[in-house]
Amino acid sequence: MREAKLNFDRNGDPLGVAIVLSGEELEELGVDLDSDAVAYWIEDGELQFEGRSQ
Repeated sequence: MREAKLNFDRNGDPLGVAIVLSGEELEELGVDLDSDAVAYWIEDGELQFEGRSQ
């Protein structure tokens, strides 16, 4: 398990979190590694991924 640090603006409001996934992890998520980009979204409270060719 890894963790990512939340980032905050000058007022202390949360900006977000950056995560880095390996190629192996992306494959496990079903991403086509021949893609040019990865689309992601939240659906029913879960993070979803999809490879996209441009």
